[in-house]
Formats: sequence, C-alpha cells, structure tokens
Amino acid sequence: MQEGDVCQTICGVNSTSVGTIKCLGGNLHDVSLCVADNLLEEFAVDYVTKVVGAWEVSLSKEPYNAQLIGAVTDGMMMPRHFVECVWLGGKSAAGGYIIKFWVIAKPGMSPDIIADKARAFLHANSTHHQRFKAGIESGGISMTDISIHTAPTTIQSAVLKDPWGHNVNPFGASPEGGSGLDSWQ
Repeated sequence: MQEGDVCQTICGVNSTSVGTIKCLGGNLHDVSLCVADNLLEEFAVDYVTKVVGAWEVSLSKEPYNAQLIGAVTDGMMMPRHFVECVWLGGKSAAGGYIIKFWVIAKPGMSPDIIADKARAFLHANSTHHQRFKAGIESGGISMTDISIHTAPTTIQSAVLKDPWGHNVNPFGASPEGGSGLDSWQ
C-alpha cells in the first residue's frame, strides 16, 4: 500500500465488510472485518473519529496487555469502550517498548482533546502521565521515560455498537488477539 491508500476485507456469503484499513505515515491503521449478516441485526454500524498513535516507553520489564489497556484508559480518563485497542508493538532500536493505541472520540468531543491527552502522557506533572504511570507501575513494573513514537493522528472510521450503544472492540485485547465479537456468535 502507498501513503493514503485504503483497503477493506473481501467477505464471503452471508457477511458484510465493515470498516477500512488506512496507510498513514508508513503504518497500517484501523480495521476492516467481516461481520455475519445476522449479527448486523444486533449491532449498529456507526461512523466515528479515532485518534491513533504510539509512545516509546522505558519499562523495567514487558507489560501484560491488560496492564497497558488499564493504564491507557486511566491516563485518557475515558470510559473503557472508547479505548478501542492498546497493544505492545515491539521494542525500539533504543530498547523502549512501543505502545500503540486507537482511541475513539466520544460523540461531540473534538479528537484534538484525545491527541492533547496522548501528548500529555509525556509530561510528568500532568494528571494523564501520573495516572498512566500509576497504572503501569501497579503491576510491579517501573517506568522511567516516555516519548512519542508515532504522533497522534486523526482518522475516520466505522465501528460496531452493541444494543446499549457501546463501541464493540473487534479484537478482544489487541489487533493480534481474538475477536471481541466471538461472544456474540
């Protein structure tokens, strides 16, 4: 894919493609998945704005995905269902852990607020940094440094909402993990 290209899944019979994958800054962002047509009766497809990016974080050991999700949710100070996904994207050449995130802007919220929160994780005196660090360190890991690895970027996206209006995480824990839709099938 070239910068700015978009693609989507090709689905089989009795399923519909929802969402697209975008090439931005040399990285693939977002998700396109096949949803069984019968599940589309249970879920609504909604169009939202997401902020995607990554930090490089110096940690004493590798964190568990649940720690990352909890720490980012705490630091963003948003309901969990808006923090669509957080995952460990490997280690940098300098040895820091790359923590990637996709956060959905709440209805009526400017995505700039989320981008500002993501940048505030860098400043030790900010509430966002302190809450993130406390979340990471509550798991017995020490954090010594955090910097921007991939600048927060705004993208338009399609998401699924459950019957209660909450965003459905299609991954479970991470893009490499199981489908959050599994419990509905």
